[in-house]
Amino acid sequence: SVDGLNCETLAKGLPPEKVTGIDASFSGSWFDPTHDGEGWLIEVLPGGVALVYWFSYDGDGNQAWFVGVGTIEGKTITVDEVFIPQGTVFGPGFDPDDVELAPWGSMEFTFDSCGTGTMSYASTKGGEFGAGSLNLERITGLAGLACTESLRR
Repeated sequence: SVDGLNCETLAKGLPPEKVTGIDASFSGSWFDPTHDGEGWLIEVLPGGVALVYWFSYDGDGNQAWFVGVGTIEGKTITVDEVFIPQGTVFGPGFDPDDVELAPWGSMEFTFDSCGTGTMSYASTKGGEFGAGSLNLERITGLAGLACTESLRR
């Protein structure tokens, strides 16, 4: 379950639980407006961790997806082990047993506010992906979880 979203609490009309720093309200979709067709899904989980997906492209323009679970500290999510799924195809030929999660590198998300931040990455796969940083802007959030600028606490 997403941190802070207790179905029983929400069913009773009570407000979601809040934590300091990054909380469940940061769950949702994010993008960098200068990078068409790319973006991130962030899901803040209980226990100070977040599941992160990055949808991007490889050096040849093919779709590339990256996934990892990171730790939350203050206004930063650090994903030390990012993996790239490989070994299968989409569509009717998809076989889940063929999926391999190959080590890819690391990512770090640092938020300035409820709607902006920076994502930095470093690939261990060599020159194809390299290292760099991108700007974060919110696209969507979870219904019922308005961000309260908890980074200021």
